This record gives sequence, structure tokens and C-alpha cells, in this order.
Amino acid sequence: MKFKVRIQKLGKVHLPDEIIALLNISKQKNKSRVEFFIHNADIVVRKFDYSRVIKGLEPITRNIDRNGYIIIPKQIREKLSLREGDYLEIHKRRDTIVMRKTLNKKNSVKKCLVTGEESENNFEFLNGKLILSKEGVGQLISEIESKFLYKNKSENC
Repeated sequence: MKFKVRIQKLGKVHLPDEIIALLNISKQKNKSRVEFFIHNADIVVRKFDYSRVIKGLEPITRNIDRNGYIIIPKQIREKLSLREGDYLEIHKRRDTIVMRKTLNKKNSVKKCLVTGEESENNFEFLNGKLILSKEGVGQLISEIESKFLYKNKSENC
């Protein structure tokens, strides 16, 4: 089960009721705390459990409000370059939900910045800031090598 949601002002995101139910979280005050962490380019969210807290390492936590909204912490938004208007794909993984930035609401097709090829199989680099197809990777490597090698040859002359 996957959902797509849009990031609103100040990192506000509406979690569908199905996702909240999967996390076994109540929307009641003080019973809806979740913790955030980053794994690769994903935001991982799970029900906050104080017994898992390691002394001296306080997790980043937020409450889900009674309408199902949550604020993605600023430090996480900055690290993953998330902005208002971006879309997140949400799915369940074990006892957590995983949020990953997608290009638009309709699908997660990625467009290569070198060739323009659109494919779900294109590669993401720099936390999704650079998207390349297999052919685009080859072209970029060739151009970098030619400019680097040309520069080194001209310096040696």
C-alpha cells in the first residue's frame, strides 16, 4: 500500500488514516508521538517508545495532530532538500513508515538530466538532486574524463 502526499508550509504533511492505523498510533493528545530518522534518502517514522531511547541520544520526535497532520522536522527537511510543494511517497516497512521524495504526485518517473530519458530505473545521486540514466552516467563520465585528461595534458606541456 503506497500513498503520495504533498509537503505543505513549514513541512506539514497529512498522513492518511490507513498509515496512522498501520503504525498503531492514536490521534489522541499525548498518545500520538512519533520519532524520525534518516536512512539513505528516506525519512523513517515510527511510533515513539521511550524505552528505546539511549541516554544522551534524544531522538527527533513530533506529535501527529487530531487531523492526521505531522510536521517533518526542519533539520530533516534541510538535509534531504525537501521544500513546500514537494511530494512524498509513503509506504509501510515492518513497524515503520518510510517517506521518499518523488518528482510529482502522479508517478515517480525520474528524468535524466543528461539524456532527458524518463524512467523509474534511472539512478539518483546526491539525495535525489541528480538523476541519471545508464546512458547519461556514461556520457557524464566520458565528458568529465575528457576535460580532466585534457586539463592535465595541457598543464604538462
